[in-house]
Amino acid sequence: MKRTYFLYVLLFTAGLFSCGKEWLDAQSDKALVVPSSLRDFRELLDNASGVMNNNYALLGEIGADNYYLRASTWQAASLTNRNAYVWAKDVFGGRTELSWNAAYKRVLYCNTVLQGLEDLKSTSAQQDEWKELKGTALFFRAHTFYDLAQLYAPVYSEPTAGSALGIPLRLTSSINQRSGRASLKETYERIVSDLTQAAPLLSTASAYKTRPTRQAAMGLLARVHLSMQDYEKAYQAADAALQLNPALLDYNLLDLIGANPFLPMNEEIEFYAQLSYSSILASTNYRVDSMLVRSYAANDLRRKAFFSRRPDGTHTFIGSYSGALHFGGIARDELYLIRAECLARKGQVLEAMNDLNTLLKNRMERVSFVPLSAGSAEEALRVILTERRKELLFRGLRWTDLRRLNLDGRFAVTLKRNLNGTSYELVPQDKRYVYPIPDDVINASGMQQNER
Repeated sequence: MKRTYFLYVLLFTAGLFSCGKEWLDAQSDKALVVPSSLRDFRELLDNASGVMNNNYALLGEIGADNYYLRASTWQAASLTNRNAYVWAKDVFGGRTELSWNAAYKRVLYCNTVLQGLEDLKSTSAQQDEWKELKGTALFFRAHTFYDLAQLYAPVYSEPTAGSALGIPLRLTSSINQRSGRASLKETYERIVSDLTQAAPLLSTASAYKTRPTRQAAMGLLARVHLSMQDYEKAYQAADAALQLNPALLDYNLLDLIGANPFLPMNEEIEFYAQLSYSSILASTNYRVDSMLVRSYAANDLRRKAFFSRRPDGTHTFIGSYSGALHFGGIARDELYLIRAECLARKGQVLEAMNDLNTLLKNRMERVSFVPLSAGSAEEALRVILTERRKELLFRGLRWTDLRRLNLDGRFAVTLKRNLNGTSYELVPQDKRYVYPIPDDVINASGMQQNER
């Protein structure tokens, strides 16, 4: 306890500086003792439940179309959640957004480690640990920046990325640096750069799924390139990750009776993280879209693994890889779907369907599984995107998928809500697909707000 006391002081101070004006403008405490050893840096990055693997943003999931609320549930929710659910122009109403603060607190930890490692001259015996820590910090920073960009920056489009606004890129642990917004192109270049640097520094195996591996870095890179519509690079990254470990869970071997059938650290997970908690996405409060539930075939084990039927005939989602909370990490089922989608977009229909069927044979009742086929690249792409929707529920991915697929008229959808007779709509490429930056951050920094 005595040895790590100074760490607790730093963590408390980091939390204070992550909020609003204090985080953006506060003067550094010259007397603060900061971490200085590899062990210290490891303790910072292993703060899984408090900072590093928790509280990834849930606002996109709240705005997505996997579920609906009854009016009484919506009225009982917080102001932010109510506004996000109906895609209101003003989401926060002047309140602090905790997931924004949690994200930049995580970034501060990463920058503290990265700066400390540069200042620390390690011996040859420490090189492996030094590299692992640097790769870990780069991974977490990239993951956090990407998470923020899905909410507070527009969908990536190469022709406009240089002029569009991205997010604040905090690249130093100094709290004296005033924050401004990078361009969207600079934002994604930083994310890709961090992950490209991180991957060779990380090991291919870890005793703890809360620590990123090389596979996790390549998997996240595949996700990033997919959101950028760079399908060749997304394919390469997903393929590299799956070449290292292609294992999937066989749902035929799960106990599908009762509560959530998945272990929180199951073998399909490459990297474990959780989304923030929201009362309206607690399992007792929302209903899964009924058309989505009906889209699962009778022999599809995901219907039992993912959904619990209520007495009124509606369904709630129980299939999170995080147990009671929503999974926000990286799992191999997503990587198979990324690789399959990219293959279909490249016209490699047979290979694309082989990847999809590799996943589905582990999701369907074994005795009745019949591999799917497609007569064209267009048909393969449609089938794969349908299965992506059905596989990756409540992982914070649907919002990003809606944003990128809305750029293609073939897959664009209009979202609709109805509460007490009032209808709400979110049309493709609406400006409300970009959330406003929290008001206290705008007031403290003077950075430009998103137009809604």
